[in-house]
Amino acid sequence: MEPNPTSTPTTSRRPLSPRQTTVLRALVLWIRRCRCQPSLRELATAVGVANVQHVLDQLEAKGWIVRTGKGARSIQIPDEVFDEITGASVAPETTGAAETSGTTGE
Repeated sequence: MEPNPTSTPTTSRRPLSPRQTTVLRALVLWIRRCRCQPSLRELATAVGVANVQHVLDQLEAKGWIVRTGKGARSIQIPDEVFDEITGASVAPETTGAAETSGTTGE
């Protein structure tokens, strides 16, 4: 899959490498689709990166994600990052929305 230069995150946060951008997009899209954060293993498998923990550390240091603790699935995406990547107005986990539009079950 080739990157789409028009959809590269452009906030005032520190710039991302292509690998960091891939991991961030995968994380945001997973949260949007599944309404929960992926495990590290799920994220690593989805993007084909062996050391996804290192990439998440970099994303946190650059201000693109926030970790709420050391536990599993403790990553949060700031609303403005989520909006920028998906075009959605608010991240699903922030609104507490439980339904998915136009789908029936999973």
